[in-house]
Amino acid sequence: MRGGESSGNAADGLAARGQPVQPAGATFAFTQSLLLSYVTGLGQSCDRELAALNYPGKPDELKTEFVGGQWRHGALYACNTAIDQVKQQCALLTNHNIRGNLSMEAFESMANYPIDEASYLPLVRALEAALPGGEEKLAAAAHSLAAKSAWTKSFMNTLWHVFDGSTLAGVMALKQWTHPSFTESNLRAACQADVAILSVASINLQLPVPESGGTPAGVAPTMAAYPRYKWEGDRFTSEIEKIGTCDHLVFLESCDETTDVYKIWSWGKYFEMTKLALLGIPVTAEGEANPTGPCNTGMICYAVTASPSFETFE
Repeated sequence: MRGGESSGNAADGLAARGQPVQPAGATFAFTQSLLLSYVTGLGQSCDRELAALNYPGKPDELKTEFVGGQWRHGALYACNTAIDQVKQQCALLTNHNIRGNLSMEAFESMANYPIDEASYLPLVRALEAALPGGEEKLAAAAHSLAAKSAWTKSFMNTLWHVFDGSTLAGVMALKQWTHPSFTESNLRAACQADVAILSVASINLQLPVPESGGTPAGVAPTMAAYPRYKWEGDRFTSEIEKIGTCDHLVFLESCDETTDVYKIWSWGKYFEMTKLALLGIPVTAEGEANPTGPCNTGMICYAVTASPSFETFE
């Protein structure tokens, strides 16, 4: 954090408030080098200021490019690089029903696409801003954005190929894929894996749900399920948020179906969650009730699973 603001998501900022900046020790050096190796692996230039150190008293004019987030491909890269180095067989675990009319091959092409977050986030914001204009204006905005970087052009060409040239269909699908959609069978598979990293809506780990009287109040994290009051910056609004958006990775430590306790690790501590908190109830991508989903009011979008080898080298 710098100047009272966080470069991460809202829950990250709340968790870090009042805490010291992370010291530049061995763990920090490792994570920064892993982030940089991923970004340079996308074909970016080493001349960019990718992850300059954040330190107390750092001048505001020293701008840094945010590369601290992880998306599906980044999570797979980190897993294969740091967890399953020998076999490199980490796998993406998703609810395949979110693919709609896409073939599995097309869905996996987009779900596993290597994301350059520095280019992706501005692209998504610009496309969302153009959505009200419909397909024609959205496509025009997309073509203009595609000319700004080699990565953006490659990504948009893949999106158009997968969605038969429709920018609108592609953007709507990508929005849906950022909402929780994990199923009971997905959760069971994650629990059975040797290692499971979950992509979650981190706000569920930090903020309270509405009480029946309508006043936000602190509750146990096991009750962290939607709907909840919407959080904007540093306060609640009166608006009820029906569905979450995944923005954080956590480690699944253990599962106990009998006692309904699922322990996850994040921000240096454990959270004990219930199945309802993790999976919620099925809804549409807009948060409207729908027994067939494919989204839900829980907090998990996908998992990266691994069965690492512990072979030793001579």
